[in-house]
Amino acid sequence: MRNIVLSIILVCTFSFSSRSQETNARMLLADSLSDCSEIQYAAMQLIPLYYQDGIVDTASRILKYWSNKCGTDETILRTKILWAIDAGKFSDDLFGNEVIQYLDDYQWLHNDTTGASLTAYYYYTPEFSLLKWYQTFTDSIALRALSYTDLSAEEVFFAKYYLHPNDSLFLLLTGKEYEGTKLRKIFNTPVLGEEPEWAETYTMGAGLWVPNDKLSLVGKHPLVSASLGLIRKRTTVSIGADLAMGYSKNKFDVLYQDLIYHQDNFMELGLHLDISRQILQYKRQQLYLSGGGGVEILNVLTVSSDNSSSGNDSKALSSPGLNFGATYICYLNARNYIGIKARYNFENFNNSGGTNLRGNSYTLTLEYGIGLNSWLNAKTTYLNNRISSFKR
Repeated sequence: MRNIVLSIILVCTFSFSSRSQETNARMLLADSLSDCSEIQYAAMQLIPLYYQDGIVDTASRILKYWSNKCGTDETILRTKILWAIDAGKFSDDLFGNEVIQYLDDYQWLHNDTTGASLTAYYYYTPEFSLLKWYQTFTDSIALRALSYTDLSAEEVFFAKYYLHPNDSLFLLLTGKEYEGTKLRKIFNTPVLGEEPEWAETYTMGAGLWVPNDKLSLVGKHPLVSASLGLIRKRTTVSIGADLAMGYSKNKFDVLYQDLIYHQDNFMELGLHLDISRQILQYKRQQLYLSGGGGVEILNVLTVSSDNSSSGNDSKALSSPGLNFGATYICYLNARNYIGIKARYNFENFNNSGGTNLRGNSYTLTLEYGIGLNSWLNAKTTYLNNRISSFKR
């Protein structure tokens, strides 16, 4: 019922306004329409009628009213660009970064036969046939524009794309005639954005903790690790933790409250602050040298307390820790990588009154991380994504 009423309004207003190019869009639309879906429904029927009848001023007023009330969307931007080309008034001030998404939305609409693309047109009345009908109107402008011989490179791209949208057309943007154009600059933007001055990095890993010297009697242990940090240029500052678990390979003595315990308890926790420096990068591969310090905590005893309310008693040895190492990483894509880290840890556990546990350790871990590879980031642009999609 609403659409019938709107259609009657459209016919009446068009009959009246065609006698004057000074018709005000507010007079045509404001009194009868209340929300954006209704404004869009009316505007998309009126605009082609006025424009094709040569009453361009009124068509422009309706488009401006629609845009002011509801905001620019794909249909409005498409109309503005094609009108500007048709009138010889095209300027790259007409579009910004949003053109990337709008061109994708239009390609979806152009190839759509089921109406699924309506989800990209958020306030639109569910009249898929109206969007397709309006598309034939803009197609006619694009077709006419391609007959002009004085089009700029950007105008050629838009006219061709709006007539037959296809990823293969993005190959045009790689040509010399598009060097320095705003359109090429926008599409050459990395999908993840330009590399920030400080980039975040996160890692988690698993591997092996291997002691040496007197500490080697506790044996090798599985290790899990995690860290977070900040990357600036080639330097990374991170904080992390390593946890080695399991029983000791051999029993050892621990003095606790004047008693000697002969047991195989073991857990080692390392907390550290590290600074890494990238010394090599080849495309997606990077090599870092690192050093840092922190504290190493070795849990050597857990016994039941005589006081049942206090649970278990435990004894831990602590030691300042220094480390140095190297990390090799390979990025799977611009953000995600896998790596291998080898690190030597200087430790000095003093198990006073018990078995000598002095010694150092080294760790070998396989890591998964999130960071940012500058080479891949620069290659993973909106333009390259569309070209690779076409080539597939």
